[in-house]
Amino acid sequence: METSFAPSKIQTKQIKHPRAWDGKNLTKDEVAFDLGPRHLEAFDRVIQEARKRSVTLENASDEDFQLEDIQDDVQLIADRILNGRGVVIVRGWPMARYTEAEIALLYWALGKQWGRPIVQSWKGDRLGYVTDVPHLVPGTRGKGFTSENAMTIHTDYGGIMGLMAIRRARSGGLSGLVSGMEIHNRIAATHPEYLAPLYEGYYIYWTGNEKKGERPINLDYRMPIFSELDGQVSVSFMNKRVVEQAVAERKEPLTELQRKALEYFHAVGDELKFTFMLEAGEALFVNNYAILHDRAPFEDWPEQERRRFLLRLWLRTSQEKQPVHSSIRRFYDTMVGNFSPSPVNVI
Repeated sequence: METSFAPSKIQTKQIKHPRAWDGKNLTKDEVAFDLGPRHLEAFDRVIQEARKRSVTLENASDEDFQLEDIQDDVQLIADRILNGRGVVIVRGWPMARYTEAEIALLYWALGKQWGRPIVQSWKGDRLGYVTDVPHLVPGTRGKGFTSENAMTIHTDYGGIMGLMAIRRARSGGLSGLVSGMEIHNRIAATHPEYLAPLYEGYYIYWTGNEKKGERPINLDYRMPIFSELDGQVSVSFMNKRVVEQAVAERKEPLTELQRKALEYFHAVGDELKFTFMLEAGEALFVNNYAILHDRAPFEDWPEQERRRFLLRLWLRTSQEKQPVHSSIRRFYDTMVGNFSPSPVNVI
């Protein structure tokens, strides 16, 4: 039985906002924030304090590491993420100066200035390990971010998504970013009839992130791709695969309009994509309600210690900072509510 849930009103006007951009016209330097001596000194103080008090990710509290000395730039980066283009690449992390665990602690310390880290899976991890799991743990199967296969455009959970590159792959693995606002603009200008199904949304059936013996996530309501609140449009899209799985599970094929709208959404996204390599020592932060991301396939090193490795954060931002339609909040609350946080960050 379907739960009643009304979609938001459809925004038909062109979105005039810095978050609406064409990736072909964007460069990495334009979205970069380069760390300088002042920031590295603040990081040094964090690590020295952590070493002195034996603080690790497993026992760090919300009160630890407020980065008071660089709050002006911390807030500047947040403003660019929430109110600017919606993407910032923080460059110049001192990878050679600290251990990987200490780099992870610094990344966590910066990220939590902007929101609360939320659980990413049933394992309870609030700091996700993005690597090729089948090679790391023999006998396991990878999916999406835990495999070397390509990932199509999608959003994650929470208001801000972060990826910190510790090591890059042997070859491949380019990152892609797409402005959901510019996709919306292009659709409104060329095929406005596709907006209705994209606002109404699609059923999703998500396998692979449930505990053994539990049922996959099967929503009894449609998850909108676009939604609007107080004049602000948001985008939320897991990926095309979970929509196709829902069609098979429910035995309800998409209408021609639904199918064409979804195909066009992807086609426009590919056309507007900003593609770049996230290098070791760079941390990407994006507005998860405005920007979609993907990743090209890659070939990794045979040695485990050289393999591609990134750290992922999902940060929940307040409704005051980012007004988001209740359909998206409801979905994220449903997802995260199924998971219990763990003090230990696990793969």
